[in-house]
This record gives sequence, C-alpha cells and structure tokens, in this order.
Amino acid sequence: MTYEPHPSAVGWDKDHWRQRDWVSWLVTGPTLSVLFTAFVISTFGWLPGAGVALVCLGVDLATYYWNW
Repeated sequence: MTYEPHPSAVGWDKDHWRQRDWVSWLVTGPTLSVLFTAFVISTFGWLPGAGVALVCLGVDLATYYWNW
C-alpha cells in the first residue's frame, strides 16, 4: 500500500513532489518568467520589465506554495 496525500496538501509538502513535478514547475515557472521578463525588458525597457518581473514572481511564489 502506497501513501497518497490529499491533493490539497501536496503543494505544501515538497517531499511528495516527484522529479517530473519539479521539472514541470521549473520549466513553466521560473524559466519562462525569466525569459518573458528579459523579452519585455529588451523590447519595452526596464520599467515595464520590472512590472512583469513582479507579477511573474508573485505567480511563481503562489504556484510553489499553493500548487496551483
């Protein structure tokens, strides 16, 4: 019998994350955030880039802690 945590508890306890969970979070979270922020900075300048970085950071933190 294997332990299956309740779906709402998985985001808090990272011991239950599998390797593919980490990879999918790293690729779709911080990696895309950095690339998108760099694109906005190079296209529109540092001020819009800073706004995008703050929004992306907030979303990345929320998905890390609440496993959205």
